[in-house]
Amino acid sequence: MVVWFFEFIWLFWILTSSETRSTHTRKIQAVGRSAYAGSYGSRTTGFSHGVGQGKPPSIGENLQGEKQNEGKNIQMEFKPKVSSFKSTESATTIARESNGNITAGHREDLPEIYILVLNLATGLKNFSKSTRKQFTSLLSKNLGLHEQSCIILHVFPISLRRIQIELYCEKDMVKAMGSEWEPNVFIPANKMIQTLDSPRMQPFLREFNITAYGIKDTPEIDLAVYQEMWFPVAVVAGVTVILIFLAIVCLLFCRRHLEAKAEEEHRTQQLDPEKLLYPTVDPANNMSASMIQPDAGRMYTITGLQAIGPKPRKWKGSQLSLSDRRGSKASLVLDLNRSSSMELGPSSSAPSILESPTEEKLASKSRPLTCNELEDSVNNPKQLSTEFWEMPMNHPPPEERIPGSSYRNRYPFILPNSRSRVNLPEIPGDTLSRYINANFLKGYESRKEAYIATQGPLSNTVKDFWRMIWHHQCPIIVMITKLKERNETKCERYWPDPTFRMQEKYGDIVVTFDSAIGRDGYQITSLYISDSQSLEAPRRVYHYWYTAWPDHGVPDSPRQFLRLVEEVHVAQAREDVKEGPVVVHCSAGVGRTGCFIAASIGIEQIKKEGLVDILKVVSLMRIERGGMVENESQYELIYNTLHHFWTTRTGSDDDTRDIALEAIFDE
Repeated sequence: MVVWFFEFIWLFWILTSSETRSTHTRKIQAVGRSAYAGSYGSRTTGFSHGVGQGKPPSIGENLQGEKQNEGKNIQMEFKPKVSSFKSTESATTIARESNGNITAGHREDLPEIYILVLNLATGLKNFSKSTRKQFTSLLSKNLGLHEQSCIILHVFPISLRRIQIELYCEKDMVKAMGSEWEPNVFIPANKMIQTLDSPRMQPFLREFNITAYGIKDTPEIDLAVYQEMWFPVAVVAGVTVILIFLAIVCLLFCRRHLEAKAEEEHRTQQLDPEKLLYPTVDPANNMSASMIQPDAGRMYTITGLQAIGPKPRKWKGSQLSLSDRRGSKASLVLDLNRSSSMELGPSSSAPSILESPTEEKLASKSRPLTCNELEDSVNNPKQLSTEFWEMPMNHPPPEERIPGSSYRNRYPFILPNSRSRVNLPEIPGDTLSRYINANFLKGYESRKEAYIATQGPLSNTVKDFWRMIWHHQCPIIVMITKLKERNETKCERYWPDPTFRMQEKYGDIVVTFDSAIGRDGYQITSLYISDSQSLEAPRRVYHYWYTAWPDHGVPDSPRQFLRLVEEVHVAQAREDVKEGPVVVHCSAGVGRTGCFIAASIGIEQIKKEGLVDILKVVSLMRIERGGMVENESQYELIYNTLHHFWTTRTGSDDDTRDIALEAIFDE
């Protein structure tokens, strides 16, 4: 664009300066004894020069010679026209009074043979009244006449830097006083042209930049004048339009290129197992490779760091030892005397069957905190960052992917862990009808199937989503995402929009809108669902839609988020709300979903025990569904939310109740 701009300036300078150069050329031609009559017709008088030492004859001598040869003819030919100029007032007086004006009205019908036309390379503004007076005086003097014998009839602007003058000259009127007007009192234009063509007149021509002179005739359209005036403007306008068009094309091309690049990066990020199976290590923390505990048979790399140690050996069958085949030398512990569940609470214990080294490491994580210790942790984000990055994500390996289920997963490497995956009732003839990308999560004190963490429904999984709600009798749905963020679809709308329809049918499940109430940062909607293939009565489902989560990062204040968690607890405690897992989803079902479930479990632990173990809560969630709580900013939000709850609670469980909230639960 910069190059185009300078090319445009260069072209504009050439076009504007061409007029000056052409004027200068014509000036040289006129001064160099090559004056021309231009477009003044076929009656243009040729140029003849005086003889005898290069001195031209004066106007008086010319007139005397003409009088002997053709004076009578001139009198006879033009006498009828000239006789019409008789006036009671002196012609010289009238002419001199009008000298310097653009038009002298009393000479409009003067025969063209007496009118001399001159082109001057000067602007109309520069040809002022004083300049005109000086011009006529010098011209009269150089023609050998009285000082004010030449009278200007018209001054026409040809262009911004050129004008055309029409004038006539007359003899000394002293000799003609008291007698009739005679034709020979006006000087013929051809006589004046002969004088102007002489070397003696060159200083005068140069002084006033006279480029052409001749006898007046009806001018035709001068193409050169047209090109001089309008061609540069047309060229500049055309070039400007072309440059604007090219600039628009370039901007559109660049925009398309950037969009394609962003789309390619997004696709690469989705298909890159390193970025999805394990988070990128914070470069501020120099973490050793021993901090990462890989799953059995899987390899993890840290982005930005080179692999340390020998390359992995290829499978050689029976040549490998059992520990090599397991991928770890950690012992496999089977304790049949202890409960097989992993609990969180006063009676919590380690899991009895640990399926992989990753789960061993997650199960061992624990850091109980009092209120003061929690406050210290909130004020120490570096410690929280280190604590977060030491927890493995525990994403399931690709080999656990169910064949044919790819189109039912929003993100290709966010898969449900097989040990806690939610199963749906099988539909005859559909082998994948039991699959949905969702996991059961335990609650406080190892309460089984307290939560269901799932992805935001796709257009082709909305029916499966409602089958899950109906089959597992889920009374509450918590949605922590907008339908679209950054022009990307995060979740399909899976419940009726009362603006258009109050009821929608998704497969066999009929969903009916009942009522809605707006809260600070979220909305509560009451829905009724029923199975069209069942005689069972409709069930009530409460839908909490949190919309205050920003597109980037986490909420600045945990107040709204904490209010949402507390109101869900209030809804769960109601007698008319059936017991069943609380369904929580965002877009992928791991990041914001993990924040909500961890905060919910942490609040219960604070109420029951007077302490909280956020590290253990998140670690146990990752055993059930890999990748819960995606980044350290979300991990810090959990600490801030629970600290805000602990420091602002009043000890009453009814703080969150109000009239508006009670109204939505009324039948």
